[in-house]
Amino acid sequence: MLMDNMAYLDKIAESNRPAKTTSLLPFSISPKILIGIGIVIFVLFAIMIFGSIFGGDKNTEKTLLDQISLRSENLGKTIDQYNKNVKSSKLRSMGSSLSTVLSETSSRSATLLAENFDSKKTDKSLEENESAYIEEVNTVLENARLNGLLDRAYVREMTYQIGILLSMESECSSKSKKTDVKDFLTSSMSNLDSLYTEFSEYSDETN
Repeated sequence: MLMDNMAYLDKIAESNRPAKTTSLLPFSISPKILIGIGIVIFVLFAIMIFGSIFGGDKNTEKTLLDQISLRSENLGKTIDQYNKNVKSSKLRSMGSSLSTVLSETSSRSATLLAENFDSKKTDKSLEENESAYIEEVNTVLENARLNGLLDRAYVREMTYQIGILLSMESECSSKSKKTDVKDFLTSSMSNLDSLYTEFSEYSDETN
């Protein structure tokens, strides 16, 4: 009888013990939470995969060199259009010097594109973006001209545009492994840097 009672009590105790688990975690996690975590991990992984396939660095060496060529050519045309309306003789001289450097930069970068890259044709969207960009610059200068404030706007705009072009050339140089491209960019940056200093330090007192 005693054995029967002990067996009976053992059976009750066994039924009230928690089920054994093979989890390595010291705590239990709801299945819904586990599913949620799995979905999040999957989404993040998918984003990484698609990002690596379709993303990437769009500012390749060729694209930057293409942009430098277009930007220099377009900006040179803008200078030629408005330089004659600038009142300050010193500022006109600075503009002429900048126009010469931009012409050389545009021509040389176009030559390097033809010599170093299989795809020589400029991307259509890049041409459109650059055209729209220079139109905005021209609008600023034209409004300033109509309001008798061209010299002030000209200095400010050219200083800014030289800075942007220097940034493009610096990025292109850092990505290029071609000696001729790097040499060209080093020379162009040196010329532009000198002009950047002139424009940024220009004062109306020099009129």
